[in-house]
Amino acid sequence: MMPTPLLRFVAHLLFILAAWSVVIKYLFPIGFALAQGAPAFQYVMLDFWPVVHVWVGWLLLHWSRWTAPVAVVVSVAEIAVVVTKLALFLSAP
Repeated sequence: MMPTPLLRFVAHLLFILAAWSVVIKYLFPIGFALAQGAPAFQYVMLDFWPVVHVWVGWLLLHWSRWTAPVAVVVSVAEIAVVVTKLALFLSAP
């Protein structure tokens, strides 16, 4: 199946989101730590979401029978993570 313009847009949006996540979660903290004279990875909080976003974006551009189920599972997982973190934050800001 050829991706529709909307699917291409969403896939590229996911690629931009992944790039932004790498900058915010890795490059800025490493730069800050080095500017402070601290170990490079002191402020880095590792996660796998940039890789997942690139993977789902690639799946949207190369549609298969697994694309929709994977996208739904990833969406539900992200919503669960955000709701859990928000609840933890609101319980003890």
